[in-house]
Amino acid sequence: MELLCLVNGGPMLTRLSNELYTAIMQANFSKRQRKILDLVIRMSYGCGKKFALLRPMNFELVGIHKTDIGQELEHLSRAGVLFIDDERITLNKDYEQWQVGLASSFCNGGKEWKVSDH
Repeated sequence: MELLCLVNGGPMLTRLSNELYTAIMQANFSKRQRKILDLVIRMSYGCGKKFALLRPMNFELVGIHKTDIGQELEHLSRAGVLFIDDERITLNKDYEQWQVGLASSFCNGGKEWKVSDH
């Protein structure tokens, strides 16, 4: 699978809002789930699209065997993180709908974390 998306002959950048990226960083995703999200984001937003077209064998690119991907995709779909329609996979940008806990390092007594710009 080629991970290069070209528009007008030039490479694309993966554009993702800082707010959504922070939500992904703070969520308690397993290493495998995070690899899935990274690939979905790369093959959707990184190609200038709102969804990625991925087959089970495509996830081998990030080290997840095609026989193992179904269970992880089902979990992320049930948790409201991904919308899946056959090979069409979309990241749910409304992270408040995600049914995923926060990573323990981000649990700070209900205070909101702010990342200051330097």
